[in-house]
Amino acid sequence: MISEKIKIIKPYILENVLSDLALSLIAEALETLLLSQPASIEHIKNCAKVLKNELKTVGISIKHGHSLEISSKILGFKNWDTASAILKNGGRTIGLPGGAA
Repeated sequence: MISEKIKIIKPYILENVLSDLALSLIAEALETLLLSQPASIEHIKNCAKVLKNELKTVGISIKHGHSLEISSKILGFKNWDTASAILKNGGRTIGLPGGAA
């Protein structure tokens, strides 16, 4: 599971200066923060902001959009756009019978 989280974060860290251990610690911390409340657009945005700011403290810049993607993917969504659409629709996918994914 940790290696999957590293795969989520690594493409967004342009500097590639973090070890897999550091990336896994970031992923675990972010997952804990994300799972501390039910998924919502505001919660994902807040977690993305925390991620961006925490990375900045260790000298790594990341775009806010990338931190939204990472946060959404760790919660199991395909990407930020999908998370946003599903959460705006009350947690149901759009256009599928019974809200099936």
